[in-house]
Parts: sequence; structure tokens; C-alpha cells
Amino acid sequence: MAFVEDYKGYRIEAGPCGGHYDSYGNLVGQANAYRVVKPDGSRTVSQPTLADARGYIDTQTLSCTDMPRYQVRVSNG
Repeated sequence: MAFVEDYKGYRIEAGPCGGHYDSYGNLVGQANAYRVVKPDGSRTVSQPTLADARGYIDTQTLSCTDMPRYQVRVSNG
């Protein structure tokens, strides 16, 4: 996938996604998609638009600091 931009410390890449082969062996139905690469290098599920990719990052960061959210587990015992 090709680099698009860095947003809040995350990398956004774009490239073709999906598609299928028709009865003549031609690849059809591909769409452009955006994938978010997290600071640790892991990749997320493709997003259909750049705005959706940015929105995904916004849900993963704290709005006041742009730092990653961390899940805290609380035990009841």
C-alpha cells in the first residue's frame, strides 16, 4: 500500500482492496481502501475513505493529548 499521511502518530496507507475474477479471468470490482498502521507496526482493517481512517484513529487516541488509549482491566476479587 502507498503512504498517504501521518496522522496523530499513526500512518495511513492507500491501495487496492477486494475484487474478484470474472468468467474471462479479468480482475474486477477492486476498490481503493485506506489502512491504518499503528505505532507498534500492526495494521488495522481497511477503511473505505480517508475520513473513516482518521475517524478510526480518533477513536484510538485521547482527544486532549492524542496519546493512545489503553484498556485497563479491573478484577473483582
